Amino acid sequence: VDGFDSPPQLMMTYNPRYYERLIACGKPGKVAVIACERKLLHIAWTCVLKERMFDHNYDLALFLSKE
Repeated sequence: VDGFDSPPQLMMTYNPRYYERLIACGKPGKVAVIACERKLLHIAWTCVLKERMFDHNYDLALFLSKE
């Protein structure tokens, strides 16, 4: 499984703004990487609990439905 070889790399590929925001707030690089890993773990666990596939457009769909 290629995606789990480097979780921070995967997270920074699909959500680079999260990592960049942490760095801009003054977090050290290693702390930002661990935060990315933790967020990815939470997303994966939620997908397992909800028995759903991951949808990277979920936030966008939720935002657009509120308009």
